[in-house]
Amino acid sequence: LSEYAEAIEALLKAQAIFEKLGEQKGLASVLHALGNVQGAMGNLADAMTIYQRALELRRSLKMLIPAADILGELGNTAFRRGQYAQALEYHYQSLGIFEEAHDELRLGITLWNIGRASIEVRNFEKAEQFTRTGLEISRSLNDLPTVGGGVANLGIIYQKRGDLKQAI
Repeated sequence: LSEYAEAIEALLKAQAIFEKLGEQKGLASVLHALGNVQGAMGNLADAMTIYQRALELRRSLKMLIPAADILGELGNTAFRRGQYAQALEYHYQSLGIFEEAHDELRLGITLWNIGRASIEVRNFEKAEQFTRTGLEISRSLNDLPTVGGGVANLGIIYQKRGDLKQAI
């Protein structure tokens, strides 16, 4: 915990400096990092608030990919809070940006996240569709962590459908 406290202290100092200088781009990056630390500490409501501010800044600066990254953070944090419908909303927003930018790596991860949240709202058809598409992209990029998560998603989908043979 002391490492988190040190990180927060350093980030708050950086935040104050960027605010004093009016340097919005640096401030957005610091807020993103601060949200990550708050999330890692389990302070999910604080992380959401901080991510929202970072998102506003990145959007105002027309930083689309970094804004979509924040939308992903918001989606993952909403997921951790059990707010699955909200998680899907954030991930769908980021999906559109990554599709438009042809960012295959982030696209694969986002599709996996949509699949994961779709499982929780019991939309297994959509969960499987998004997971399979994300798996295809992630395999083509040799993104093994995302491939592993996608395969796990498929197992969960089959298990929840009662198809235990397919789940294994």
